[in-house]
Amino acid sequence: MIRSFVVASVSLMMALAAQAQPAQAAPSAAALSALVQQGEITCADNVKVRIVSMGGDLPRFHVQLGVKVFYEMTAVPTESGAVRLEDRARGAEWIQLPAKSMLMSSKQGRRLADGCQTPEQARAERMAQNQPNTLLDDDTEVVQYRKPTH
Repeated sequence: MIRSFVVASVSLMMALAAQAQPAQAAPSAAALSALVQQGEITCADNVKVRIVSMGGDLPRFHVQLGVKVFYEMTAVPTESGAVRLEDRARGAEWIQLPAKSMLMSSKQGRRLADGCQTPEQARAERMAQNQPNTLLDDDTEVVQYRKPTH
């Protein structure tokens, strides 16, 4: 009986402590804007996407697909750390990951542009693929040192 009371008390204290921790503040508009990689971006199948800041106090961007499709997107905070722009009215989203980006249409249920890479993203992908070997890798050569005999 005492044991179950102690367990229940500890559980209650842990739950209250978890609730008492302050929530992380959403990033500021300036911080979100600084993360968006802008300019003309080449995607798979030679599709071009152009992203340009609209300026002002809000993190808003013109996103152009090809020559005819334009979106006005707002940067949205994410828990994963990915950069996300969205045009809710037209159902479009730009997702920027460390190694690639994509333009998606929630209305059409498909990707409009995939495999998009800025020079920074291409560099990040190359670095990820060319990581140096560590002692835990299977193909690392182990060299044994032998003390010279006199």
